[in-house]
Amino acid sequence: MDLGRRCEFHAHTFYSDGVLCPMELVRRAFVLGDGALAITDHVDFTNIEHVLRQQRALKGNVSWDIEVFCGVELTHIPVDRIAGLAAKARRLGADIVILHGESPVEPVEAGTNREGVSCADVDILAHPGNGLTAEDAAIARENGVFLELTSRKGHSKGNRNVARVASRAKAMLVVDTDAHEPGDLITQEQALDVALKAGLSRADAIRVVKGNSWELLERLRER
Repeated sequence: MDLGRRCEFHAHTFYSDGVLCPMELVRRAFVLGDGALAITDHVDFTNIEHVLRQQRALKGNVSWDIEVFCGVELTHIPVDRIAGLAAKARRLGADIVILHGESPVEPVEAGTNREGVSCADVDILAHPGNGLTAEDAAIARENGVFLELTSRKGHSKGNRNVARVASRAKAMLVVDTDAHEPGDLITQEQALDVALKAGLSRADAIRVVKGNSWELLERLRER
């Protein structure tokens, strides 16, 4: 089955806690077969300007057949400051804004998931975990916020709940890696396996891996 070229929307460089420079990350993703890559380093109030300034230097300098988007992952932000920082990321030129959700392996503030799906400037709620509720998913659907299934060890413990709740609410899912090093990047076939292991039917898993990713890609292209 042709799953198309992979779109990876969640990856980190050494401008946060990844190990690669941005251009090497792009090259690794291209060689693996990706058609699009969003670089989304961890940011808070102290480094958001610096990170986005460095990422924007890639614009116009990638000659390979891969689309590159600059973005951020807002990480461990106080709930009452999320909307403001997400808006600031947009003003600073972020193509994509991810919010670090309530992962089962990190002490993210309660209420982060709800704030993320309610925020007009958030594109993806990353690894929202076992705390994702039916109401959260319904709000995500209404606001066009994608909910992430992840291949990342630890964070992936919440995948089954995310898949179940999102499917019932008809919210949009996307499979990402949260890559920090080369070995974290995956193929489309591996992404499909992540979706299947989360409990999705094969038809739904294909829709998530292929259709939903391309829908998000089109959104980014239009910005």
